[in-house]
Formats: sequence, structure tokens, C-alpha cells
Amino acid sequence: MESDKSLTFVANYQLKILDMATRKLVILLTILVNMYGIKAFAYDIAMENSDGVTIYYNYCNDGKELEVVNDDSYFLYSEINIPSEVRLEKTIHVTSIGEHAFFYCSNLASISIPTSVTSIGVAAFEGCTSLTSIDIPNSVSSIGRNAFYGCKSLRAVTIPSSVSFIDTAAFYECRGLSTVTIENGLTSISDYCFSFCSGLTTVTLPNSIVSIGKNAFSECTNLPLCIIPNSVKTIGSYVFYGCKYLKAVVIGSGCEYIDYNVFGGCLYMEDVYCYAKIVPNTHNAVFGLSYVGYATLHVLDASLQDYKDSSTWSKFAEIVPLIESDPKPTKIVGVRKDTSRSEIDYFSLNGEHLSTPRKGINIVIMSDGTVLKKIFK
Repeated sequence: MESDKSLTFVANYQLKILDMATRKLVILLTILVNMYGIKAFAYDIAMENSDGVTIYYNYCNDGKELEVVNDDSYFLYSEINIPSEVRLEKTIHVTSIGEHAFFYCSNLASISIPTSVTSIGVAAFEGCTSLTSIDIPNSVSSIGRNAFYGCKSLRAVTIPSSVSFIDTAAFYECRGLSTVTIENGLTSISDYCFSFCSGLTTVTLPNSIVSIGKNAFSECTNLPLCIIPNSVKTIGSYVFYGCKYLKAVVIGSGCEYIDYNVFGGCLYMEDVYCYAKIVPNTHNAVFGLSYVGYATLHVLDASLQDYKDSSTWSKFAEIVPLIESDPKPTKIVGVRKDTSRSEIDYFSLNGEHLSTPRKGINIVIMSDGTVLKKIFK
């Protein structure tokens, strides 16, 4: 399935990432900036950082704080360090990276964000195709729409516990992204948040997540396994649509509703482990084109007949009771430095559940809920 830079079509659903006219205008301004040095974005002050790079700012919060804004000169740099404060007549803290601040800065490979920053604006780093890593500090509370859209060189992202809101398509089409870790705190994963992250192989979700928005992980074609924690109540439409190599899914005990075509096009699905005692309400087409007629559904023994009587869940080839060795929706609380934690479960890179680790790279579930890749010799 192909994605278009103005409109994204996923299974006949259409999402306007940005209004087409607006998007064309912003890209045109970007081209003019590069060609003629036209100042497309206004600013209040400009100050050099410690590396001699001029950073441009607007005042916000009645002049008490500063927001980084766009300037054509950013296109020249591969590395930019944003200072935490600017000293004028008085010291003013830098608290925001504004909308389109580094929009399509294709040379930018490294950016340092200070702990004074609390928000990352709409499309702030969109199109930064050379950006290989991003360290989001534990001060950021919100990440705007399309913030890292199309950052195809990003390899890993950790969402710190301070983040309470991520807007639509924040990491859309980050095709090189392989590992996503969301620490405890975020309650909802937004629509299209990690859609078309085709390199994604490992996702760690916290036990604070209550809902997963539509298409959140659609077309993550190399994702072999997803563990949905007990806290999640609703799973939106098309969440894992087109994740063709998704072989195993663990659904936590709190799940109440699974929307249309959530697992549509998961062609190699082998096992679904559902810990919900009451059969979740579902749309009839939850498993469209997923060949669950060849897969096994694992449920609580007390609920076995209820799942067999369900028009949606009865489509599995087998419905069997969960056993002790099955993977569990572990309470995932993000990355913690805990020397007492231990390995409790193993999966191969293609999502196969392992009773013991195999030689080579395995996906390891730790006792504190973190998910790791580990080499066994």
C-alpha cells in the first residue's frame, strides 16, 4: 500500500494529515527559502548558541518564555543544540519548539532538546530525513501533529513518562524506526501515530494506555508481536491493518471493544492470546483477510464456550484454554534501572513464542514489563 504526501489512504479510510492547500503552500515557502533566502517565518529575537549557530525565537506566555521558530539558515546545519535559556536583560527559558520549526531540514542529523522544553509543535521536525536519533527530555508534555512525520532515518524513540498527549500522525512514515518504548504516563495512542513505520519490530506499551487510536500501527509490516496491556479498554479501527508479519498478539484483561478491521491483512497471524474474561465487543470484520481460520485463539478456560459462541471469535481454527507458559499482558511500566528484574518470556524475531531462548537474537520480555532484543550464544 502506498502513501501520498498530501493525503493518506488506508483501507478506504482517508486522513488529511494537513489540508492539501496548506501543505503545498508550506512546501512552496520552504523551496523559496532555499532558493532565494526569503524569510518565510517571522521571529522576535535571534541569538547564537554555544556552537555559534543562530537560533530564532518568538516570545510566548506574555514574554516570560521563548519558542524556537523556523529560519532558512537551519537548512545549513547537520547538528543543532537548542539552549535551555537566553540571557537578555533577564534570563528567559526556552519552553517550546514551534510549529514547522525545523520543517524539511533534510541535512539535520542531530538535535539537542533541553529539559526546559515542554512542548514540540505541529510538524516541528517533519521531513528531517537525516535525523537518526531524538532524545525527548522528561520535561516534554505534548508532541504535536506530524511532529516527526517522514523522519525516515530515526532508529529508536522513547516517549518519556512526562508526555501526556501525542497528536495525530506524530511519527507517521518513520520507515527506519525499529524500536518504540512508551513509558508509563501516556493514556492514549493517537490516530496514525506510528502508521507506515515499516521497520518497526519492537513496541513497548505502558499499563497507563487506555485507548489505541485508529491506524495507530497500520502498515508496520515487520512487526512480529504486540502485547496490549491490561489497561487498554478500546482498540480503534485498522490499528494493525496491513501488519502482514504480525504472528502473535496478546490482548489484556481490560479489553472491552475492538473496532473494524483492527487485524485486517495480518496474513501470517498464528496465535492470539486474549485474557479478557468477558468477550470483547467487536465488529464482525475485526480479522478481515487475516486467515484466522488457520490460527489459534487462547482464552481463559472459564470463558472458552463464550468465545466459541461468538460469531467473530469462532472463526479461529482452534480455541483453546490459556496455560501458564503462554505470554502474558505483563504490566509494562517503561524502562527502569532495576538490577533485580529477570527474563520471563521469549519470542523469535518473527513472533514465534519460545519456551526457551534460541541461539541468535531473541525478543525478551522482562519481569518489569520492558521488552528487549538480546543475543543468545
